[in-house]
Amino acid sequence: MTEIFFTRKLDGQNIKCIKCNRRSRINSSNICYYCHGMNSQIVNSGKKNIDSFIKGTQSPNNKNGDPYLTWVPFEEFKDLKKIGQGGFSQIFKATWKLNKGINYKGTVKQSSKQKIVLKVLNNSQNMDIEFLNELKHTFQFSVPDKNYVIRCYGVTQDPQTKNYAFVLEYIPHGDLHQYIHKNFEGFSWETKTSYLHSVLKGIKRIHDKEIIHRDLHSGNILAYKSIGTQFFSNYTVISDLGFSQPANIDSNLSRESQIYGVIPYMAPELFKYQPYSYASDIYSLGMIMWQLTSGHRPFHDQEHGPKLILDILDGKQPEITEDTPERWANVMKRCWNSDPSERPELNELFECCYSYFDIVEAEKK
Repeated sequence: MTEIFFTRKLDGQNIKCIKCNRRSRINSSNICYYCHGMNSQIVNSGKKNIDSFIKGTQSPNNKNGDPYLTWVPFEEFKDLKKIGQGGFSQIFKATWKLNKGINYKGTVKQSSKQKIVLKVLNNSQNMDIEFLNELKHTFQFSVPDKNYVIRCYGVTQDPQTKNYAFVLEYIPHGDLHQYIHKNFEGFSWETKTSYLHSVLKGIKRIHDKEIIHRDLHSGNILAYKSIGTQFFSNYTVISDLGFSQPANIDSNLSRESQIYGVIPYMAPELFKYQPYSYASDIYSLGMIMWQLTSGHRPFHDQEHGPKLILDILDGKQPEITEDTPERWANVMKRCWNSDPSERPELNELFECCYSYFDIVEAEKK
């Protein structure tokens, strides 16, 4: 039987849930969908700290509003297809057959299907702390509205490998690198600026939580096609928060193990074992700006190895295209400054977007 949650009012106010006393959508028994979900959920990841965190998100007092995490039996996923991999994980597209799932509108359906992505962490059977940290960071941004950061629905475990996996939203058009590569010929400066603006919105959400992404590149940004005709209608989400950390964490604690990323997007100070910072994320944004102007990854014509690292330390930068508007070029070059304290603040990059009239005029010349 399909369970329906709806708004009932008394004296102009929503009726409260009889279990949690929260004014929300309720079912015929006057129980809200949070409490219904908690009653019907079985959380058994095999790790007490993971179970505890998942159950904590199901509290009606959670600070994220409507969404909460769920433990998903692996057999609910069908048609798994590998679509990518990294040094620490494998990415699968799958169909999630929800036998009894709660959606963000509060309706519980007996049977529905949803395309999702499974991020399976390699050798994660015993990765309690690392897994939980990424889960916490990802969940912070799981809101039902336009999000700019990847949304996490829950956690599962492959019964064969025992590896844990995040159940993430599926973005149909791939990462920003792929999208630029396939569509660059049709990119106007308005489109480029619109995508940059969306990326900045995602990074702002992360920085506002006092978190540094630490692995920002075009492969970790997922792109939607334009969702409207107005400016800033292009939409992206930031993904892969596996290396993100609070800004007050000392990233020098384990030097050798802390150096990671895609070399062309990594700030030069990182190769000197200096700490990650908001400014190192800004450096990465500068390289993404260049990719939006050129259609290529930075240093795409050079092997990504020790020689490139030495070149970056010597001050090598991508060559700015002739059609790049002056303000965009100046902000971009400042993002690449070898001194992190000289790089612009995030609001300056936003101001570059808001001056898009100049960019559009430059395109017409």
